[in-house]
Amino acid sequence: MACEQRGVALLILSAKVNGEGAGPQQPVMNVLSHAAVDGIILHALSGCDDVVTIARQRQVPLVIIDQPQPRDVALVCIDDRRAAYEIAREIVQRGHRRVAVIALRGDRSGRCGFMTQERIAGMQSSTSRLRPAGFMAAFAEVGIAPEAVPVWEASESSEAAGRAAAEAILARSGERPTAIAAMSDRLAIGALSLLKERAIRLGTDIVMTGFDDIPEAAIHGLATVRQPFMQKGEAAVKAILDGLDPCVVPLDFTIVRRSSLGEPGGSSVHGPTVWCDQRDCELVYARRLSLSCGSSCWFACGG
Repeated sequence: MACEQRGVALLILSAKVNGEGAGPQQPVMNVLSHAAVDGIILHALSGCDDVVTIARQRQVPLVIIDQPQPRDVALVCIDDRRAAYEIAREIVQRGHRRVAVIALRGDRSGRCGFMTQERIAGMQSSTSRLRPAGFMAAFAEVGIAPEAVPVWEASESSEAAGRAAAEAILARSGERPTAIAAMSDRLAIGALSLLKERAIRLGTDIVMTGFDDIPEAAIHGLATVRQPFMQKGEAAVKAILDGLDPCVVPLDFTIVRRSSLGEPGGSSVHGPTVWCDQRDCELVYARRLSLSCGSSCWFACGG
């Protein structure tokens, strides 16, 4: 939208990998190396260090969204660890102590399965490290040890992968978790489909949270973290326009309470600003910046 307002062309490429453990397709790399562009925005490129290297060699303004940046590149993001911590607090404040996590994959290996704490700490993707860290911090505050929390690494962020994760978590021996925190709404919605099939009551027998607040989340009554997707693009454009010095540009996130959390427990939920009605309750964590978008000539390479 920002580009349209100023009549500037926008080129979007998908840096899809060739296969398990492989890098981006060569045509994408060729375009990134030689296209006549005035700026580059990289988004969702976990583990694609070769893309970042080529982009930096172009000597044009470069901004990265959501992934850790070299020191000489601007980063636009939310605080993933804080966001995960706050949504996990919603779970524990309702009295849940048997919890599980469905995690995003942390590299391009395509593997899935239960994760050790060592694997989580060694993830290539900052998102795959920071969100579990936030969950575990909230759990630890009520005495839940990291080793007591089963964490399933999904092969991809999809409903099918979320369903498979829920099957694995529910099949574990011992008491069934009363709460599952998923690192994306797609994963959570996939898990919800299995709960419905097994007549496990959402919000009563088990609570569930997601991350992103995609449109389908409201349909399923999924409590989640709302990400400011439009504002991320606007902030990245502004950073390129203004020639922003290398820094982190933090954006707001919103905790959206819905029926998948069940009824609140005895303790109150604290936050700076709260809006509630019968269906949704939103808790906004604001890091206010002047991020009104100007115009730009930019190049986007998305995953």
